[in-house]
Amino acid sequence: MALAASADAAAAGRLRNVRRDSRTQELPSAPVWLLIPSTALKKSENLPAGTRMFARTIADADRVTVAIAPQGRQFEAKLEAGCRSEGEASTLVTQLERTTSLLQEMIARENQKPNPADLSGVLTAGVFHREGRRVIGRWPLERAFLENLTGAAP
Repeated sequence: MALAASADAAAAGRLRNVRRDSRTQELPSAPVWLLIPSTALKKSENLPAGTRMFARTIADADRVTVAIAPQGRQFEAKLEAGCRSEGEASTLVTQLERTTSLLQEMIARENQKPNPADLSGVLTAGVFHREGRRVIGRWPLERAFLENLTGAAP
């Protein structure tokens, strides 16, 4: 089953027929995932404040997916960004690490601490590495964050 948010009525149908070439990765097997077009990342003004820096950083990737799946006793968001070369992937890892550090510094300057129940806690906990031309990012998702996100908090 596929769901696409697009002005194009056939967008969901095209997800079934994604060409797999040397620059694309397999679709995630996670129960919840998003395939994010670079055009959406370049128009980051509609995103929450903390996510804008990350969106701009990965906007030039060939293909970006974010999957959410159980990981032990919590959940995890996993980013996969396909790059044109291993060099670009290495650069992207460095940029994502810098963006995470910058966000941590901004929160500290406000005499605050990242809160695992909101985006500040999620985004500051990201870790990144490269596998060939792919960049992998992982963020732990606490139950409190997911409850706040879905409005299911007690």
